[in-house]
Amino acid sequence: MTYVFGGKGPAKLSVPKLPGQMKVRRRRLTKTPEEMRIKAEKEEENLPETVKGKSVGSTEEARVAVALPMLGLDFQYQVSIAGGRRFPGGLIIDFVVETTPLPTPLQVQGRYWHGVGQEGGRAQDVLELAKIKRIMGHSWADPVEVWDNELTSVAQALMTVASALRLGGS
Repeated sequence: MTYVFGGKGPAKLSVPKLPGQMKVRRRRLTKTPEEMRIKAEKEEENLPETVKGKSVGSTEEARVAVALPMLGLDFQYQVSIAGGRRFPGGLIIDFVVETTPLPTPLQVQGRYWHGVGQEGGRAQDVLELAKIKRIMGHSWADPVEVWDNELTSVAQALMTVASALRLGGS
């Protein structure tokens, strides 16, 4: 730990980063909840077809991709771990959200493919969440799921994602 003196103002504390440590960026939100709701309604009309250069998997994923920056959060989309779809046992994480102190994997689940009534569907999801925890160990926070019925609009996605990530007053 070192102190950096910059002429004006108090000394700044500089903590060296450990190898592999991510820089967490959360932009300060200056909009009121009403302003965010109005922006969300406008965004609903223009949902993206691609996110960070990758095709959007569903309308619900597009809504989450719009909601995360509105909440001041950076993220990665469609993150491959353990070989992704190319290798048996690999996974694709829908979103890895840059949260403090650790990034949080966020899976968007649809009732059609992942619902309790689907043969093996829900059991497979539970195994995948456990696999994410096992593979990523202490590098990521515990995985979080959000469901399509909680993401029927960008405005609802804002509330659902904020709650799922436990952002408090965001």
